[in-house]
Amino acid sequence: MRYSLALFISVAACAGPRYSTLQRLGSSFSSASADSLGGLRIEIQGVNRELAASAQIALNRAGSASVPGAYLRYSAFAPIDSLIPGLYSVRVQLVGYTPPVLEVTIHPGEVVRLVAVLRRSRVELRAVTS
Repeated sequence: MRYSLALFISVAACAGPRYSTLQRLGSSFSSASADSLGGLRIEIQGVNRELAASAQIALNRAGSASVPGAYLRYSAFAPIDSLIPGLYSVRVQLVGYTPPVLEVTIHPGEVVRLVAVLRRSRVELRAVTS
């Protein structure tokens, strides 16, 4: 019985989230009816704000017949505006943390809100010596 209880406690301790996550919180639409572009707002959690400021946001827009694909980079906490509506792959990158990725569709006049919860990577980086 003691062994079973100890094993259960060990497994429960390891059951927490292992990877970073990126989730959609919601969206809002611009009151200007002529606004045909969209935007993103990304909140970063799981690290202190000073460290999170080093994160980068990578957007990869899927191409179509009328609009070419694009790979865009932004710094953390910067509002991302003037995005052509369409499907984007959003990736939040910070050295030492697993990068979460999420596919997001942005409609004309829509500002999508996302939250990234970063978890430390299990890969250990070591100094290179020569």
